[in-house]
Amino acid sequence: MLPTPLTDTLRGRVPTRIAPRPWRPRTSLLVVGLVLVLASVVSVGALIHSVSGEHGILVMSQTVQAGQVITAGDLEVVNVSEDMGDLTVIDSSEEDAVVGRPAATTLYGGTPLVVAELGPVALPTGESVMAVNAKLGSYPPSIAAGDEVEVIDDQTASTSTSSAAPVVTGPVSAAVVAVDHEDGVISLQLPSDQATALAPAAASGNLVLLLVSGGGS
Repeated sequence: MLPTPLTDTLRGRVPTRIAPRPWRPRTSLLVVGLVLVLASVVSVGALIHSVSGEHGILVMSQTVQAGQVITAGDLEVVNVSEDMGDLTVIDSSEEDAVVGRPAATTLYGGTPLVVAELGPVALPTGESVMAVNAKLGSYPPSIAAGDEVEVIDDQTASTSTSSAAPVVTGPVSAAVVAVDHEDGVISLQLPSDQATALAPAAASGNLVLLLVSGGGS
C-alpha cells in the first residue's frame, strides 16, 4: 500500500493562525521617558537664561541734583546684559542700601546708577563715628558691623580731677560700623557728646566693649 502524499493530507484543511499579542506599554519605560522630557525642558530653559545673561540694575527714573538724597521714587529697575564693560553698575537687589544716600554728582534720568556717584551715608543729627583702639581681650572676637555694644571706660583716674573735660560714668550704647581685626580698630556710632568724652580712652585702648545684640554677619 502506497503512503498518502503529504499534499493530499493537508488539502482541504484550514491552516491554523496564531493571533498576535496586543502591545502594552511598560510603566517603567513611560516613567523614564517622562523624566527625560522634563530634564530636557529644564536644561533648555537654563541654557536660554544663560545665553540671555540678563539681570536687573538700578537706573535713575528722574534727574537728582548733587547733594540731594535719593528716594525710591528716583529709581527704576532695567534688565541689561551682564557685560557692562568697566561700568560699576548697582544690582537691583541693593536698592535698600541706595535709598537715603546723597548723590555725589548730578544724576540724570535714564542713566544707570554707578557706585562712584553715591555720596557717604549721612549720620543722624547729634551722632558721630568714633575709632576705638581696641586691645586684645577688650571685645568679643566675633564682633562685626551691625552689632550693638555697650562701651565702658576702663581707664583709672590718675591725674587731678580739675579737668573740665566731660566724664562718662556709665556704659554707653553704640553700634558697630566697621571692624578691622588686623589693626585692632573698631568704628562705633554713638551720640557726639559721649564720643567726645570717650575719645581719650578710645585712643589709649582703655575701652571695653560688651556685645548686647548681634546684627552683623
